[in-house]
Amino acid sequence: MKRTLALLLMMTLLLTGCARKQPEKEGTQTPEAQQTESEKLAAEAADLYGTIAEAETFRVTVEEPDGTETVFDIVKGENDYNVEGRKYGFGDYTWSSASEEDWKALLASKDRGYLLTVASQDGKAAIRCCSESDLAALEQDGKTSYYQAVNPKEGKEPFEWKLYGNLEMIALDAMSHQVWSTTADGALSPAEAAEDLTEQVAENYRTAPDWVDWKPLNAKAGKAQVYDVYLGEPQQFCCNMGLRVKLEAPESAEAGYWQAGAGLDEPDSEGYCSYGSQVYVVKNEDGDWAIRERGTGGYFVQPPVEYEKATAAQLVEISRLTEGETHDWRVPYYILALPKAELAKLPAAMDSLTEDQARELSCLLEKNLDRTKETGAWTREDLRTVLGKYGDLLDA
Repeated sequence: MKRTLALLLMMTLLLTGCARKQPEKEGTQTPEAQQTESEKLAAEAADLYGTIAEAETFRVTVEEPDGTETVFDIVKGENDYNVEGRKYGFGDYTWSSASEEDWKALLASKDRGYLLTVASQDGKAAIRCCSESDLAALEQDGKTSYYQAVNPKEGKEPFEWKLYGNLEMIALDAMSHQVWSTTADGALSPAEAAEDLTEQVAENYRTAPDWVDWKPLNAKAGKAQVYDVYLGEPQQFCCNMGLRVKLEAPESAEAGYWQAGAGLDEPDSEGYCSYGSQVYVVKNEDGDWAIRERGTGGYFVQPPVEYEKATAAQLVEISRLTEGETHDWRVPYYILALPKAELAKLPAAMDSLTEDQARELSCLLEKNLDRTKETGAWTREDLRTVLGKYGDLLDA
């Protein structure tokens, strides 16, 4: 049984994000002359963030206390899911000046936690902060300024965090994207590739850095089931990918990453929860299978034609090149929805099929007759007439 918590969290979390507050966009701004010192500093920090984050690419680095670094290049439209929203969080903090000595003491402290840097690609603009401190260092045009950025709601309300927590979401999203950015040998069949990709994703979760709060205690590959295949160019398939994950506290807010969407099943006797995702996989330019998208459902292969504008010949060709859901349900539905003039061309289009393929398509069209209420009622005899010389295949 899915946890009740999933229903609550799915309203506040993005699938690829984690348990972090989404800052609201600014409304009317206070005139500069009426701004408090804190508001002025917050605006300056937000402007600096905009300078960095509005570029096509920028860099985020998380440094662990032992010096281990994880570096991400954030690319617009690729792994920048929550980048825009971070800008509006700077005003949630009370800003005041700090000193360089304060910052140096923090960096030298064993209690600083993780050091996060959001920087332009050329390194000339940067924002730095630590997970266990309210101090921040802002660098621009060769000058570094130091501040305290205190969230007055931290510890009092859910999803209220230090500045680190606001900006860390960028790194967490990039890590989640990296976990799922796997490829498999293009020589593998879709079923084999799905299994390989599932193993890789599980391994990526196991080896995620310790600063990642949704890193499971362990992750194992579950069942991978391919349900849709396109054999044209580029080759594609969709699968249900299952994982088994062990979390320290499946019901905690920290498990929001896993509870979003469909959520987790109850733990089994070994403490593992089942987690599933639908995955859309396409052969890339190198000929390897690559995960393109994932989510809780609704994925199908995407032949290079718009179904609503497709001709009878195009739909028959898609039928010949597909297996699974699109082959069995989507193509027959759109064939039966064709205008009468185009339906008259169906028998000629089916001449490109083998006898077995033509028989299968005829049977699939019959199975889908009860799904055509939107386009008018069909009878078996109507279908026999439309199939013309292939009508007798309905009795084969």
